Amino acid sequence: MDKLKVMMHPERIKILQELIGGKKLTPLEISKRLKGISQATLYRHIKKLEENSIITVAEEKQVRGTVEKYYVVNEKNANLTEAELRVMSKEDHMQVFMMFLISHMKDYEQYIQDDDADLLKDGVSFRQAVMYMTGEEFIEFAHDLKEVFMKHLFNEPSKNRKKRTFTTITFPLDQGDEREE
Repeated sequence: MDKLKVMMHPERIKILQELIGGKKLTPLEISKRLKGISQATLYRHIKKLEENSIITVAEEKQVRGTVEKYYVVNEKNANLTEAELRVMSKEDHMQVFMMFLISHMKDYEQYIQDDDADLLKDGVSFRQAVMYMTGEEFIEFAHDLKEVFMKHLFNEPSKNRKKRTFTTITFPLDQGDEREE
């Protein structure tokens, strides 16, 4: 699972998040969006992602004697295939999930340490909801949720927009609680 190890590094997750949705960004643009990563570290992570074909160069422009590269996510390689998921051990799955949670914990810790953090004003929340859905209802729900996300996914940063993270974790719970109808 080399690809998995490459993708699950916390800083690389952040780089990939910035490129989600077909965005084309230069390392400088990514750097401006990810304030906590030094430029040298950013370039090292970009190189690792590119070497593993997780991101690719979409465009190159000549800028004052240097070539500026625009990177995009290589959708084919940035997602685990069904075959890759099937051969992962339970421990691999837990490691991926833990890295996912740790990256969010680090982001939340950075936010909460900020003297200007205002949980109410910033709309900070974490909730859990249990829903009962058939397979078809769940597919419809996931489609509706995707439409809502896509409506705002391509908003560009501006002084009036605060960068926010939304996380979804979906999995079925123990089926022993099903009710007879």
